[in-house]
Amino acid sequence: MLHFSIIIYPFLASLLLLIANRSKDMKALSFFLSLPELFMLIALYYKSTLISGYTITTHMEWLTSYGVDLVFTSDGLSLVMLFLMALCFPLIILSGNDEQLNRSGRFHALLFFTMGALAGVFLSANAIVFYIFWELSILPVFIQLLVWGGENKNTITLKFFLYTLFGSLSLLFAFIFIYLQTPQPHSFDIQSLLSADLNPSTQHWLFFLFFLGFAVKIPLFPFHSWQPETYTAAPTQVTMVLSALLMKMGIYGMLRWMVPLVPMGISHWSVPVIIISLIGMVYASFIALKQERLKTLIAWSSLAHGGLIGAAIFAMNTYSLQGVVFQSFAHAIIITGLFIVVMIIEKQSHSTRIQDLGGIRLKAPVFSGLFLIIMLGSVGLPLTNGFIAEFLMILGLYAVNPWLAFGGGLTLIMGAVYMFYAYQRTILGESRNPALLFTEIKTGQIFLLSIIAVLILLTGIWPGMILDISKQAVEEIFAHITQMTNY
Repeated sequence: MLHFSIIIYPFLASLLLLIANRSKDMKALSFFLSLPELFMLIALYYKSTLISGYTITTHMEWLTSYGVDLVFTSDGLSLVMLFLMALCFPLIILSGNDEQLNRSGRFHALLFFTMGALAGVFLSANAIVFYIFWELSILPVFIQLLVWGGENKNTITLKFFLYTLFGSLSLLFAFIFIYLQTPQPHSFDIQSLLSADLNPSTQHWLFFLFFLGFAVKIPLFPFHSWQPETYTAAPTQVTMVLSALLMKMGIYGMLRWMVPLVPMGISHWSVPVIIISLIGMVYASFIALKQERLKTLIAWSSLAHGGLIGAAIFAMNTYSLQGVVFQSFAHAIIITGLFIVVMIIEKQSHSTRIQDLGGIRLKAPVFSGLFLIIMLGSVGLPLTNGFIAEFLMILGLYAVNPWLAFGGGLTLIMGAVYMFYAYQRTILGESRNPALLFTEIKTGQIFLLSIIAVLILLTGIWPGMILDISKQAVEEIFAHITQMTNY
């Protein structure tokens, strides 16, 4: 019953927060309500270690005559995604400023609703149940954008909705088509879908339906244009949810559904997709260099990292796939920390324009040091988790072609350029704005950023704590595609 508890609990907490909407300290209440989810996942992990491959399955009949049952499965891949979710949500909640959000109980309730939907996405082993949770995870973000978003929020939300709609309908069509090719009685369970008789030419065009649905969410070039302006217009906590968590839905969907279901499509289109992803990575890095606002620069940096992840997925070897899973975890922690830094700077200086800042190190050395650790994780400095992830992904690309590895390595070089530039302009030197009154951050903020810094260093020095969990799941994915395609 742990699977059901992990999914249902956040929805119940969301309802409780709606009822307690007028509570004086919604942030503290929300934080404590987020902790049981982490404890349940720790229990699931220890239960999984007693089973070969970490795989646990829960099955309950629902709409059986239509091939839709409540089937939830957790393995090493699911556990990594669930842990990054359970770690990020408390950090996102603690980073918020209740006084800046009207109806903060409703805002936090929507965060918990998103958590429940994400848990369903990462556990579902039935395509329609997966699709339902996939759609549910987007609804709170739409509401938060419309109610608490910034300038041009209506136009930006509409654009985000249209991109998401096309991607979701594409996924649904692909699932239904494969369902109709399964043996009688038809079922949407993943094991049934894997038994569908799909010839290579069918898999070649089905690949595009899956790719569109998942690439929009990551997002990968050229399906990215909704991302930078949405990240900028959204409240920063929502931006963290989008970049740290919802982005990982697309990565997880590719690994869990697209790769096993259309392996010959993956094999056929892998090189063009790798090249396009690397082009998108370089493009996003150049755009990041030109940004005047710190929040927008970080949004483009996230897009650049997404390009390398996309390329590594299609390199399709154990190095690259382990790198993708590890980067999913590392990127979630790092990008959450970077956006918390943006929130602190914006609150104190009332601006995120790089030219308005400078000299913060002289007034807030502790904050500057913690920002430095998080930034070094982003650029992949050795002994940080960012280095482990990018090293594995580039190694996987090298196994395909050294020139592709060179293209992937550009993310390290260009990322260092725009991140060090941003750090130099905002933290070092002298303040370019005499009216800037920046003070050392409070104890609570030091604690919050310290947790993130410790996670970046801890998983960078001992990456096995993540890699060992995902190892068998990754090997099974690679073995399946090798068997199906002679990759």
